[in-house]
Amino acid sequence: KDGEVVNIDGIKVTAFQTDHRGDGNFLEPNAWYLVETDNFKLLHTGDGRDFKNKYEREGLKNSGTDIFLCNVKIHPYDIRDINPKVVVPLHLYKFIHNREELEQSTFDYVIDIYHQYEKDLQGVEKVYLLPGESFIYPLGIEKD
Repeated sequence: KDGEVVNIDGIKVTAFQTDHRGDGNFLEPNAWYLVETDNFKLLHTGDGRDFKNKYEREGLKNSGTDIFLCNVKIHPYDIRDINPKVVVPLHLYKFIHNREELEQSTFDYVIDIYHQYEKDLQGVEKVYLLPGESFIYPLGIEKD
């Protein structure tokens, strides 16, 4: 349920009802998920963009999010307000949609958008991944 916190073996998961890619349709909802465990927070937008309950989005501002898995269509101001340590844009190189969607999901396009808001995103590390790629968090730390 929207806004409900579920505890699964000590891992808290909160779902926030959203529309699908800014379409305003909450009858076929998507969700953002906040996953919290052991002083670590991951926020995942999936395809969701606009919150049904605007107060929930406000509650995520400066929430101490470590990693923000963020739909490429989320405005950099929203990233700034959440102020994560790391942002990972989702849906890079989306081949299953139209040509415009593909062009707006390239590394160059997303890097250019983030660069335009460089001052707003100061202090937020950006990690660009192809499907199937991963990284180690915190950044710069490698496993033995």
